[in-house]
Amino acid sequence: MSKVNENREIVSCISEMRAAGDYLYTHSINVALLSMLLGKWLKYDYLRLKSLVTSAFLHDIGKSRIPSEILNKPGTLDENEFAEIKKHCVIGYKLAESFPGMDEDILKGILQHHEREDGSGYPFGLRGDRIHEIAKIIAVADIYDAMTSNRFYKERACPFDVIDYIEKDHLGTLDHRITSTFLKNIASYYIGEHVILSSGDTGEIVYINPYHISRPIVKCGDKYVDLSAERSVKIAEMM
Repeated sequence: MSKVNENREIVSCISEMRAAGDYLYTHSINVALLSMLLGKWLKYDYLRLKSLVTSAFLHDIGKSRIPSEILNKPGTLDENEFAEIKKHCVIGYKLAESFPGMDEDILKGILQHHEREDGSGYPFGLRGDRIHEIAKIIAVADIYDAMTSNRFYKERACPFDVIDYIEKDHLGTLDHRITSTFLKNIASYYIGEHVILSSGDTGEIVYINPYHISRPIVKCGDKYVDLSAERSVKIAEMM
């Protein structure tokens, strides 16, 4: 968004997130960029896009107040630790509320980005239309970036495994229109990328099947492998 985020308070928030951990800092930037792309694909105007990017940039600011031993714990969190992590949405909302220029759209994105369509999210268990659209966009970008990023306790997943996971495991929990717009467009960015298949063959992604986004057509030498038909083969690694 060029110079949209010159607000000093926002810059100081990002510095605080960097102090809390490099992953939190880079994740916040990535989610803001992914959200901006999705907002453009959804035809957001400039002012709405500005609010979206700001909210996405600050969506995890509340984690700067979560103890580092919980935030950076390798492995599974216990019930009490997860309850502590879940507080970051409300903490972030209260932090951002005190900054000048934070409109309701920005604040709702920060507060609600872990809410889910079926009411299974947090902090309030909101459903459907009660969740702000900016929060719904950030939710998709947040999941995608978290799963395609390296963590100190987990290697990043192949983007097409993540697309498959979102298509199957988040059916009914993420907004369908927003999710399908994101997956269709983000997958097209990988056309021309070279990959290693689970069969051991190497090739180039040449076509994204709109009906099976996670299973594109890959050109391996002089043959074309349609992964939507060859169900026993998948993309193992991006080169």
